[in-house]
Amino acid sequence: LMGMLSTSLADQDIFNAVIKQNPFLVYQLPCFWNVQLSDHTRSEQCYRDVSDLKVIHWNSPKKLRVKNKHVEFFRNLYLTFLEYDGNLLRRELFGCPSEADVNSENLQKQLSELDEDDLCYEFRRERFTVHRTHLYFLHYEYEPAADSTDVTLVAQLSMDRLQMLEAICKHWEGPISLALYLSDAEAQQFLRYAQGSEVLMSRHNVGYHIVYKEGQFYPVNLLRNVAMKHISTPYMFLSDIDFLPMYGLYEYLSLDFSQTLSPIIGCKTTVPNTCL
Repeated sequence: LMGMLSTSLADQDIFNAVIKQNPFLVYQLPCFWNVQLSDHTRSEQCYRDVSDLKVIHWNSPKKLRVKNKHVEFFRNLYLTFLEYDGNLLRRELFGCPSEADVNSENLQKQLSELDEDDLCYEFRRERFTVHRTHLYFLHYEYEPAADSTDVTLVAQLSMDRLQMLEAICKHWEGPISLALYLSDAEAQQFLRYAQGSEVLMSRHNVGYHIVYKEGQFYPVNLLRNVAMKHISTPYMFLSDIDFLPMYGLYEYLSLDFSQTLSPIIGCKTTVPNTCL
């Protein structure tokens, strides 16, 4: 390290150098804790049964296309998990008896007090749903402007509005906070869509927050609140996903806010939009 001055793999190279000089720091684990899958590994010697496996490591650049004895099995298993409904993993339907959970008891009490004959029963029941949320689903990196005039575009959408993302990113150069209401399978489709888009991959100031589907209603207020909560600027521009901001609106609002001494709660600004 003293001679090279820099490393290609950064922290990994430094860890390797420290371990090389101090082998006593290493605790050896059986190889089924990190089964390497590549063209020339003998990974089948690490396990006898699927239950032995702890971690499957697709460490080849070819990933799922490697030539391995059991690659078809592992590939199908991986793709199956991607299609799972993550809500199935939130709780055990049957388990060993344990002490009663206070939160569960309170929830059950509140549910039992609801009137099933009430026309709004389904809506009232939906209030108690706690949605799984994956904040910053893709890489996000942004520092707000130092002059406290920065503004974030805030919106929420579902799978059928993905086609709007590229256009919005082209019209709005500033930071964006988006809440997406998706199933687990749709989240993987969105990931592939985003990774295949040069426009989306070139933007690191867009925060994508996944709220996973549960229940029969579209939680518009929850989605809006999630997107609004995770902004790093003093101002926000709350927009509908079906509206395109005019070109230059980000700069216009920043200039307008620069004439304001401080962010004012409840302040409204009317701006022109292009409706699609």
